[in-house]
Amino acid sequence: MADCVVLASGSGSNFEAIATRLADSPHRLLSLICDQPDAPVIARAERLLVPVLRISYVESRREAECRLERALSSLAPDLVVLAGYMRILPAAIVDLFAGRIVNIHPSLLPAFAGLHALERSYADPDSAMGISVHVVDHGVDTGPLLAQFEADRTGEPDLVQMEERIHTLEHRHYPRIVAEQLDAIDRYRGVRASR
Repeated sequence: MADCVVLASGSGSNFEAIATRLADSPHRLLSLICDQPDAPVIARAERLLVPVLRISYVESRREAECRLERALSSLAPDLVVLAGYMRILPAAIVDLFAGRIVNIHPSLLPAFAGLHALERSYADPDSAMGISVHVVDHGVDTGPLLAQFEADRTGEPDLVQMEERIHTLEHRHYPRIVAEQLDAIDRYRGVRASR
């Protein structure tokens, strides 16, 4: 059984999709960590009986990052899952969980890395739209890709319709990829234990 922690900042639809998927698996979702005190994701976590840890950045970013590092070290998850977490992780956390942090991004990377990716890709009529799941490294959306899925852009959809299509892809694929990463961790442990 492998464990994960989800970091999120917003509405939490990806968090809920992941939590629902993991509820029917041998894996554990240890906690939601949220940097926004009133984010809707907190209510989702409470409804799903997932422990919530709030980390405020209001007074000091440095202190918040230290609290986040201490919390993750204490929880010791096998995998850290970013699900709409709107902060760049400090290098110390990336190093501590090297290769074990995954993120979802609403564009087909390397195109439109960073903020407002969906809006920027929509504004470019020649670009394909979709999602990328990647391992987090020290850059912004530059880590190794785990998977990409293209969204259907036919029918001249408006931005709201494309956002719905992107979210549908995220909710379908991200929970499965998270579960697959946790399965791989379990398999690796089994191989090491049998040696």
